[in-house]
Amino acid sequence: MSQKPSVGMAPDRRFLTTHIMMKHKLSFFQGSGTGKVKHD
Repeated sequence: MSQKPSVGMAPDRRFLTTHIMMKHKLSFFQGSGTGKVKHD
């Protein structure tokens, strides 16, 4: 929390985007396996 927003925001945002993409990929593949596709 002591980090400056401009410094900690970019990597954080990148990580969040990657995390969300991975999560969607996982849920998509899991959904494909069961015949259902989950949408967040």
